[in-house]
Amino acid sequence: MGEGWNDDQPSKDEQPVLALALRTATVDDMAVMRDVMAPFRNRHFPPNFQTDQVRIAQLGDDVVGFVGWKGDEVLALYVADAWRGQRIVGSGLLAAAEAAIRERGHARIRIMIDADEDRARRFYVEHGYESRWQHSEDDIIWMYKAT
Repeated sequence: MGEGWNDDQPSKDEQPVLALALRTATVDDMAVMRDVMAPFRNRHFPPNFQTDQVRIAQLGDDVVGFVGWKGDEVLALYVADAWRGQRIVGSGLLAAAEAAIRERGHARIRIMIDADEDRARRFYVEHGYESRWQHSEDDIIWMYKAT
């Protein structure tokens, strides 16, 4: 090989793909969760969240999203702006919440979304959710999926 060549270094096309890692949240994650939510209009997250009901998604060292649930309801699923549309993050987070809800014996999973969130609605429909009713006063849509 030519001078300066390093056989141990992968070429640009062979760079390792980062794997999505999910972990249970800690109280120390609140600041990074707020950072992930910052670009979104609806920036609320229940103040009494249980850390064992929140999963943080990481790609390498970067936190790229989180999901939180209580009982049979997914309360929040946020993906960092740079990773929106990359199904690996949102789908991985949703699968983690669904598995936890299923493990607790719930027969269904509920998600409330804003009626004007077409992208979110499409995402959940692609994952098997159905719109059951819309609360017109608050422009909210409830979506359900059997476990």
